[in-house]
Amino acid sequence: MARRLAYTCAAFLLALICAFVFASYAQILVALHASSGSGVAAPSRSPEPSPAAVIDDLVHLIDRQNATIHQLAAKLESALQVAQAVQTNEAASANLRREKRDLEGRLQTALSRQGTLQADLDAMKALAPQAPAPLAPAATPKATPTPTLEATPKATPQAMPEANANSAAPRAKLVIGMQTVPRPNDLDYLGQTLRALVGQLPTDPSDPWYGMVRIVAIKVSPGPHRRFEEAKTAMAQLPGGSAVTFLELVEPPGKDPGGADPPRGARGGPNVPNATVRKQTRDIVATLRACDGLADAYLFLEDDMELCPRGFEAVRYVLEKATAYYGEWIAVRCSFGMNGIFITGDDVPIFANYLEEHQSRRPPDHLVVEWFAGEKPQSAAQKRGRVNGAFRYNIFKHLGLWSTLRSQKSPRYPACFEELNSKVLFEAEAFSAKDCPDDDLWPCNVSDSKKALIPRVEWPVWKGRG
Repeated sequence: MARRLAYTCAAFLLALICAFVFASYAQILVALHASSGSGVAAPSRSPEPSPAAVIDDLVHLIDRQNATIHQLAAKLESALQVAQAVQTNEAASANLRREKRDLEGRLQTALSRQGTLQADLDAMKALAPQAPAPLAPAATPKATPTPTLEATPKATPQAMPEANANSAAPRAKLVIGMQTVPRPNDLDYLGQTLRALVGQLPTDPSDPWYGMVRIVAIKVSPGPHRRFEEAKTAMAQLPGGSAVTFLELVEPPGKDPGGADPPRGARGGPNVPNATVRKQTRDIVATLRACDGLADAYLFLEDDMELCPRGFEAVRYVLEKATAYYGEWIAVRCSFGMNGIFITGDDVPIFANYLEEHQSRRPPDHLVVEWFAGEKPQSAAQKRGRVNGAFRYNIFKHLGLWSTLRSQKSPRYPACFEELNSKVLFEAEAFSAKDCPDDDLWPCNVSDSKKALIPRVEWPVWKGRG
C-alpha cells in the first residue's frame, strides 16, 4: 500500500512539472507574439514596452519556471526514494521474518536435543545404585474440583511444572491433548497413537510447522500404567519425540460441582452420564487446563485413535482452509466421538468451564456439539456467531472395538477418509455433500476468491462397505 501511494505521488509531481513547463512556453510565445506586433493589440493607454524590456521579463519568467521545475524535480526524486525505501523495507522485513523462523527452528532443535540429553542423563542415573528417595510431602488440597498435574520423570524441557504443560517454548500452532489409561491385556494403544502422530510431524527446519505442534499425554488413572512408562522412554529416543509432554494426575479430579456423582456402577444412559463418564469429563477438563495458552488451536484426541496416513497433511490443510474460508471459527470436525475436534486456543478455558459446569447433564461428546453449535443460550453467547465447520473425511482410525467413553462394543467405526456425514455425526456437525458436492469443507458458501486461496486436495477416499 505504501509503495503504491509513493508511486502515485511521483506520477502526480511529474504531471505538475509537465504542466509548469507547458505554461512557461505558452507565456513565452504570448510575449514574443506581443513584441512582434502581430495580431490585434488590446486597447491600452500605457506605452508599449521596448523589445529589451520584454526579453528581460522573459528571462526572469524562465528563471522562475526553472526554479519551480528544480523544486518539483527534487520532490519527485524524494518520492522515488520513498518508493524505493518501501520496497527495500519490505524485502528487509521478509528477510527478518525468515531469520525469525530460522531462529525459532534452531531453538526448537536445541530444546529437543536438550531433552534427549536430559533423558539419557536420567537413564544413566537410574542405573547407578541410589539411596531410597524420601517421600514427597502430600500435596495441599486445592479449591478447584479439577486435578493437579505434575510432570513425570524424564519429561521433556517443554513440560510445565505444576498445573499445566507451559514453558519458555514459543506458542505453537497446535496442541493435541489426550488422556490415557491402562488397557485390558496391556494393549499398547498409547504407543501406537503417539508413534503415528510423531512420525508425521515435519522434520525440515524450514517448514513453517516445524516444532509448532505439541502433544500432551496425561495419565488419568491411579496405579501403574506400563505402556505410559514405555512411551516416555520411547519418545525420548525417537526423532521428534520431544514434542510430547507426559503429565500425571496427582490428586482425584474432584466431584460434580452441580451435585453428587451417582454411585459407582450406576448404569446411567446413552445421554445421561454415569459416574465413570463424569469422571472422564473432568479428566478432559484437566487436560484442557493443562494445555491452556500453549497454541493457537487445540485438538481433542483419545489414546486409542491412530492418525491415518496423510493425516497430518490433512490437519494443516483443514486449519488453513477454515481460516481462509471463515476468518473466525469456533470448531472444525475431522473425526468422530470426542476426537478430531479443533477449537481455538482462546476458547480452551471457556469450553473447560462449560464442560465442568454441565458434566452431570450430558456426556462430553454431546456437550461439545451443544457448545460449538450454540444449541443453548449460554453456548450461543459463547459462540458469538462464529462458524462450526466439518472436514469431509475422517482422519483418525479407532484402535480396538470398545468405546472409551461408554465401555461398550461398537459394531464398526468409520475408516480412514470415510465421509463424515449425518450417518456418523449429529446433523449440526456433519459434512453435507448436498450443500458442498464439490468441496471438502462445510459450510462452503464463501466467495470464489476465498476458495482459490487453498486449492482442493485429492484424498485417498474410503469406498468400502460395512
